[in-house]
Amino acid sequence: MNIILKLILIIFLTSNIFANNQKKERKYNLVFGVAKKSSVLTKFEDANVAIKIWLDDIGSLYDADIDMFFYDNTAKLYEHFNENKVNVALFDLPYFFKYRKKIDLSKDTNWSILIDNEKFTHYYLIGKNDKKFNGFNDFKNKILSIKRDDEIAKIWLNKKSYEINKKKASKVLKLVKEESKDRTVLFNVFFGKADYAVIREKAWETIVSFNPAIKKRVKIIEKSNVKFLPFLGVVNKNTPSKAAKLFFQESVNLSKLEGGNKVLKALKFNRIYQLADEDLVELDKYYNDYFRLEKKYK
Repeated sequence: MNIILKLILIIFLTSNIFANNQKKERKYNLVFGVAKKSSVLTKFEDANVAIKIWLDDIGSLYDADIDMFFYDNTAKLYEHFNENKVNVALFDLPYFFKYRKKIDLSKDTNWSILIDNEKFTHYYLIGKNDKKFNGFNDFKNKILSIKRDDEIAKIWLNKKSYEINKKKASKVLKLVKEESKDRTVLFNVFFGKADYAVIREKAWETIVSFNPAIKKRVKIIEKSNVKFLPFLGVVNKNTPSKAAKLFFQESVNLSKLEGGNKVLKALKFNRIYQLADEDLVELDKYYNDYFRLEKKYK
């Protein structure tokens, strides 16, 4: 399940916990901006209403009116963030690292989400359990399966292909099959509908735990060296420090509530956490290498 979609489900299911029907003028006015490229929100329009209701409820806990806007154009989100019209922004990672120097001038804090008690995630290239299938240098005339909305998976796939094949993966492969579910991505290989697939490590582990027989037909060929973030949020430097602090504080408090705790456990979402700039060094180098290769072999 997409990371942002998990958040939306949490927001929707916990809204009653924070319900406050008493409207009053509040001390802070905060604006959240979300790049649609960082999520699949465009497919779940009803969730937009749920998330706005929840933000109003959670805002009552620390005397803030909170609005959320969804941006088709990430450059416009940056523009509004830079102009202090957006207090908290969720950028898609390729855009963030491509324009990080500009974004850093306006931001104070980085943040992301803890999933399954892990800050980062890895990816696997999996393939048929046959010695003839050797991975990225064996893509010619092969079929690969990948999740449609997983941009990180696609970047890892293409970066490896640029490095090994000197071409974008789709220009080497016979076909790229894009699927909506992790299970379909994996089972395309299991049932012989694809030769290879790129899948998140956790998705692989979960699916295989329910069906260990998968390993008889499918093997892990390579694991990503880089540790990816699910997405990256930033807080504007002009956001009142007390409001920003409470944003993180309340995300932790969710797990202490009986109803909220059940939801968080069910969705494997633990909490929001802050990221130091030092935590982004590896990813910064990775994405800059990717942009260089993309330009070279475009």
